[in-house]
Amino acid sequence: MDLFKLRKKREKFSYSEKESEKCKKVVISSRAYASIISEALSRNPLETGGILLGNYNNGIWYIVEATDPGMTTYHSVVHHEMDNKYHNHIYPVLSRLYKNELTLIGFWHRHPGSLDRFSTDDNKSNERYAKIIENGTLSFLLNFDPKARLTCYYLDYEGTGMYHRPKVEIGDMYFKDTNYLDIVTEKDLLKRENYMYEEKENEECFATINEEEALQNEPMNEKRDIYKIEETCSNRIMMNEQLSNFLDKKLKDVEEMDYSTKNILDKVYAASEGELLEGFLGRNKKRKFQMVASNELLCNDGSEYEVGGIFREETEKYYLISDSEHLCNKDKCSSKGIIVNNEHYLKLLNPKAKLEGYDYFGTFINDGWVFTRLDDDRSNITVNFIDVVTRLFSRNTGLLESDIMSQKTALIIGCGSVGSLIALELARAGVGKFILVDGDTLEIHNICRHQLGFKDLGRYKVDAMLDAIHNINPLAEVKTYRGNIQEMPMEYIEKLSQAIIVGTGDNRESSAYGNDLAKSIGIPFVSTGCWTRAYAGECFYWYPDVDLPTYREAHSGMLSGNRPVSHQNYFADDADERALNFEPGISTDISFVTLVAVKVIYDLLNKDSKDYTKRVINYLTNNTFICNTNDPKIGGEMAEMFPNPLFISNNVYARKAR
Repeated sequence: MDLFKLRKKREKFSYSEKESEKCKKVVISSRAYASIISEALSRNPLETGGILLGNYNNGIWYIVEATDPGMTTYHSVVHHEMDNKYHNHIYPVLSRLYKNELTLIGFWHRHPGSLDRFSTDDNKSNERYAKIIENGTLSFLLNFDPKARLTCYYLDYEGTGMYHRPKVEIGDMYFKDTNYLDIVTEKDLLKRENYMYEEKENEECFATINEEEALQNEPMNEKRDIYKIEETCSNRIMMNEQLSNFLDKKLKDVEEMDYSTKNILDKVYAASEGELLEGFLGRNKKRKFQMVASNELLCNDGSEYEVGGIFREETEKYYLISDSEHLCNKDKCSSKGIIVNNEHYLKLLNPKAKLEGYDYFGTFINDGWVFTRLDDDRSNITVNFIDVVTRLFSRNTGLLESDIMSQKTALIIGCGSVGSLIALELARAGVGKFILVDGDTLEIHNICRHQLGFKDLGRYKVDAMLDAIHNINPLAEVKTYRGNIQEMPMEYIEKLSQAIIVGTGDNRESSAYGNDLAKSIGIPFVSTGCWTRAYAGECFYWYPDVDLPTYREAHSGMLSGNRPVSHQNYFADDADERALNFEPGISTDISFVTLVAVKVIYDLLNKDSKDYTKRVINYLTNNTFICNTNDPKIGGEMAEMFPNPLFISNNVYARKAR
């Protein structure tokens, strides 16, 4: 479906570039503007709004006051509902403070997603206000991206039937030729006494908006085209049919709760004056649960499935980042919920319904998503939708396009101090697929230089690294093999493309085998590691279709299938074990060498991308040496071959050994 065409079809009023004679300019008082910004920031990131009060004359509309939405207002990230009773009250209260009494001239609201156009529900609200004011209506959209940006529209409802963009001026100085900001005197108030009494007695809606109609027409969550993802949700761990049957049986005798916006508002905000006073005096704050959810994981096709993520009690915030298909490790999720159909949602709203093992439930209803906690109060959860990939790697724009990197695969041989750092850096860069190969477990002597910590002691490194990668990108696909690369089944690399093989193992033979494998597939290869006590290290690279020697061809005289007895890495021996373990800054030295290799990997993964600028591959040779220190006390006589510390060579070439 063409979403642009769908959006155009839904727009009731079109947008005109022409100026309207009825509204040429809008002037906003300093107080009104400050009120709008203050209210919006106090609710950030939730949507909020209020009414605009002022006067209009000769095509100029003067906004004197801007209100908040009221006390009993529903707020979410994509929708809010104002308190009409509050506005019935505050409108005359503010109006009688000025010599020229104020009139309703429009409304404002904070808009989600930095959008500059109105939603379907916004159009309905604008139409209602235009009918009431009888001279069209002003409608303000406020965005923060990141600075405040106010977009003003005038709806000429009876004339052109279009939205117009008038000029906007902010500040009291623009009122200097009017008396619209003049405060009423005591004498004037005494003259208005009878009028004010009648006004109080007959306090009605400042606008004849039917409250029930307004509530009925405004859904809990505004329908947002940008979050529509037309894809089939399938391959759930707990199949839709099985889960639905389970829920049918579980909720068979539970009575459905009445669902309407008004019903939800009454439930959320119902409190006696005594309860409110007690909460104020006791500083008891009503819990406001929020959820950050990935729009990639929710489908509005009526299917039912499990979802999971993280819950932080101290901030009362949920992070929904996994569903049954994408869930990385269900046992490690601190919260679990369930997506249900509308019928089951209405039954689950009943506190009598019990559903063990889940913290919340949600459904797509009234053109929007709603989530509710499975607590006794059935507390509402305000939802903020994000695109996980875009948000995780948004700062990579211009460096590494996240959508491109997500299709890349890194096969990493060895998950020690070097391999673990490479894996996590690639995960942060947006690489979406990993194959991790290592047969070792994490031991105490690894901790001082490894990316993993004490909580992973005794675990296979590949298993712990899988969790570490998912801690950065929960949507990454990670395969693990506990063993040597030479023994790994070939099914791990079936259909491997847009990939790179990285050798970081503790012997050179594993790198030679990795390069042989890369050559057979036709993908790049990088090998990196540190020398004794990490005084220096090396980075070797190869890629197809160029005249470069493979690792085996360049290092044939140094290859051995035997692993070092110390079980550290090929660049350390038993005599150096104590020094290596307790060398101050050893992790920093390893990182310096490794990060040079990471830059080479970035270049090779993106070498065919027209939009990518290569960082180092055109400067560094295929066998680069990286020096941490040239002090012979640490590196021995070999260290003296480097001219200075932190030296990176660019004139050493690996050639085929004779």
